[in-house]
Amino acid sequence: MELRFLVRPYLVRGALPDPVTRKTEKASATVMSDRHVRERLANLDIAPDFAPGPVLRTMLESEIRNWTKFIDEKGIKPE
Repeated sequence: MELRFLVRPYLVRGALPDPVTRKTEKASATVMSDRHVRERLANLDIAPDFAPGPVLRTMLESEIRNWTKFIDEKGIKPE
């Protein structure tokens, strides 16, 4: 079993002007491609992945569907 955690600044669509959103995404991609950053994260057992906003949105929607199905099938309720 592989567990993955998404650690990224999530920007609400329309909350910021498009140029700011693009600049933030570009900065994130630059940082995550830096060899030193990747090494430091790897030393913490963190996979230094980057994905652009639309890809992350698709991943998040898929995770919500999967976990909703699991929770509903198991009858899990908040306490």
